[in-house]
Amino acid sequence: MKRTAWMFVYLAILVISSPNALANTKTFDDLATGEYGQSLLYGDIAVKAIPTAHLMITDFTSDGFGKAHSLPNKLSVRGGEPLTTEQTSMLIDFANPVEGVNFWLTGTFHDTTVTAYNNFGTSIESFTQTYPTSGSTAPDGRPWDFYYDDQLRFIELSSSGISQLFIQPSAHDGFSIDDLSYTVTPEPVSAALFLLGGGTLLLRKRRFKHNRP
Repeated sequence: MKRTAWMFVYLAILVISSPNALANTKTFDDLATGEYGQSLLYGDIAVKAIPTAHLMITDFTSDGFGKAHSLPNKLSVRGGEPLTTEQTSMLIDFANPVEGVNFWLTGTFHDTTVTAYNNFGTSIESFTQTYPTSGSTAPDGRPWDFYYDDQLRFIELSSSGISQLFIQPSAHDGFSIDDLSYTVTPEPVSAALFLLGGGTLLLRKRRFKHNRP
């Protein structure tokens, strides 16, 4: 009996200390194309456009927003009018802390910084995607914005405990992201807590019987 009780406790500790990781990918393909204003709730993420930008779901035919990695759609952000002074950036809040965040960036030719924050608002990782522009035109003779608009850049952050992601082009240029992937580490499951409680009750019952006259 005593061995069985301790086995309950041991199994519960194993489950609690080793939660299952849940992989997730947002393709944006199940959303209708069009304007979404300054905020978008999409499953377990909340996306905000700041300060005066607008979120959009665009497909692979949309001019000026880059290419979709997985067809047809991608999440885009554009500034207000006039476009020559547009202000764009994107803030992504995760419902639960995540790790291993990656996505595809497109539709911009300005250096873009991606910063990850934990739930205390502390920066824990940052990466800057650069877009070299040597000369007045790109290698294929087109302007640099058209040249990079056709390209996708893979962005990857490896930190754990990411609660928020901030994406900011250096010149506040409009841009798009696609196939946002991350891994969620869930809280200890109720079954494990139940198992731990059951093991504790068995131990107390065993001790009660042992001490009874």
